[in-house]
Amino acid sequence: MKQRPAQCMTQCLIWLACGSFWFSAAALPAEGLLIYKPPAVGAPSARSGGGTRALMADLPLRLLTPTGIGWTSRASPILYWYSGKTGDQVAEIALIRQDDNQTLLEKTLSVQRPGIQRIRLGDYGLSLPAGTVCRWSMALTADRSGSSSDWFADGAILYQPSDTATMSAAEFAEKGYWYDALAKLLENGAGGFSDQLEALLEQGGVALPPGAMLLN
Repeated sequence: MKQRPAQCMTQCLIWLACGSFWFSAAALPAEGLLIYKPPAVGAPSARSGGGTRALMADLPLRLLTPTGIGWTSRASPILYWYSGKTGDQVAEIALIRQDDNQTLLEKTLSVQRPGIQRIRLGDYGLSLPAGTVCRWSMALTADRSGSSSDWFADGAILYQPSDTATMSAAEFAEKGYWYDALAKLLENGAGGFSDQLEALLEQGGVALPPGAMLLN
């Protein structure tokens, strides 16, 4: 039986409304999970080396940083990144001030195992300048000579001092303190995935393979 144009239009509107509701609901974390509210500063995207989430899942190098500028309340925060490669590799980290490109840190690291890696800026006696956007990058290569990098990624961080001594991971996330929320979840959660950690990474646009663990 042939449908009239008005009937077709009505069905299309219903389908679109349902579809819009489904996409909106899918973009929100489940009830009870933390909600990350990015600070309203900087450009919409401050991270490179990613791409679509499907492609990111296959990349051997990822920074655990949001697509925008992530805040930290600590002068010497912990930076987290993921290596999916096995075997001996060379990783080069660089940290610069965005306003004048002043280099704050350059280090070469040796990586043997895949997993979530950490860089404690305090181990290098480094404190971030308050209120200044900094960019940190990782270059990963399997070439021990270090003559070329196979993968590269970078992101942005802003040290925004605040009294956050008693804040929970959910409170950090709600106020835009990405790096504090991430550290709270990883360091206090035995380094494994939790629903809260998965929600934070999802909202920050970070894709990690199932079973990724924080290395000691």
